[in-house]
Amino acid sequence: MSRGRGLLVALCLLPIVAAAAPVRASSRPVVLGWNFSGSTQTYIARSGRVPGLNTVSPGWWLLRADGTIRDAGDHRYSDWAHERGLRVWPMFTNNIDQAASHRVFTDAALRRSVIARVAALARAERADGVNVDWENVRTADRDGFSAFLKQASAAWHEAGLLVSVDVTARTDTWQLGDWSESFDRRAVSEAADYVVLMAYDEHNRLRPLGSTASLPWVRQSLSYLLRDVSASKVILGVPFYTQDWSADPKRRMEVLTIAQTPARLRTYRAVVRWDPTVGQSVATYKRNGFVHTIWVEDRRSLQLKAALVREHGLAGVAAWRIGFETPGDWRAIAGAPPAAAAPHSPPPTPAPTAAPARTAAPSAAVAAPPVRSTAAKTSSRTGLTTGAIVMLAVAGAALGGWAGFRRRAAR
Repeated sequence: MSRGRGLLVALCLLPIVAAAAPVRASSRPVVLGWNFSGSTQTYIARSGRVPGLNTVSPGWWLLRADGTIRDAGDHRYSDWAHERGLRVWPMFTNNIDQAASHRVFTDAALRRSVIARVAALARAERADGVNVDWENVRTADRDGFSAFLKQASAAWHEAGLLVSVDVTARTDTWQLGDWSESFDRRAVSEAADYVVLMAYDEHNRLRPLGSTASLPWVRQSLSYLLRDVSASKVILGVPFYTQDWSADPKRRMEVLTIAQTPARLRTYRAVVRWDPTVGQSVATYKRNGFVHTIWVEDRRSLQLKAALVREHGLAGVAAWRIGFETPGDWRAIAGAPPAAAAPHSPPPTPAPTAAPARTAAPSAAVAAPPVRSTAAKTSSRTGLTTGAIVMLAVAGAALGGWAGFRRRAAR
């Protein structure tokens, strides 16, 4: 076949090859915000106030006890996000249900059904990826979870979806049973495009009185993860909340969002001092005769955590969650890059409690979980990613007898 005819055939194959091209992670830093607990209108209102954001993860898909998936997705949010250059990676949670998770790992038919259902939902709701937030999995199911992720990621990649997996923090000296031991972090990394380190809930109901995410602990947690996961795949999760610890035995801990904290400090005339050891301000005040202590999360503490992204060459940063913060907090972690710098989404055909508590979203939550739980779509619809174009070149080379082409994965 002549060189010209080979090129012509390759061009004719463009729609087919582009649709089948595997998804790869973006080369630009991820700035992700989870959206949880709210309507589509609420999500849009929250997301529209966030400078520097380029990826949103709405809390849409939840594994029920019977193995079905509760769907709260809405393509209107995806359309809104894509018009603004935001990628959409809906969060798929196991509702911290160990029994339901175990059934998925051990029932092959159910597992295939769950994986296929997520792919179908992503297609219908115009998502660009899947954010897997399965927590409180039994440590005994560690290998089963890894096998599930491997099978799911293969299917979701085939469907043109990016896959990110939230993992709880772990250090050589800090671990929390099933919450931290159920992840084979290396296996997770091999299956997923991104691994999101939920570097918060250092202190919680089982580990009381202390920072939500002190800088030394975040550093140690990150170092532990980087033993098994490439820095280029790691997204650092930071908290937009903290805890008000009280000596009152009836109200030991109260979760506060970053936005709520200043009013609390003003109302009770708290004494605030900077603690360079933990990289945070520590505030104390008295209320009803009891001493309260808050390890404050604010722009200064967040900037120190965000510096680790640059220091280690990480893939980006994520925050739990949109709505807990002020715009300045986003600038602290993202540097507020212009909207034009937002990464293009891959073709869709490529890891909290009530105000702010959550039951099944990113968090190293224990007992009752403390807090928590891209280009426009038109370009992704064309499928004209770098990977697809390179695949065309390879196809043209084979058909026309050309040589010298090498396939590059679009990162």
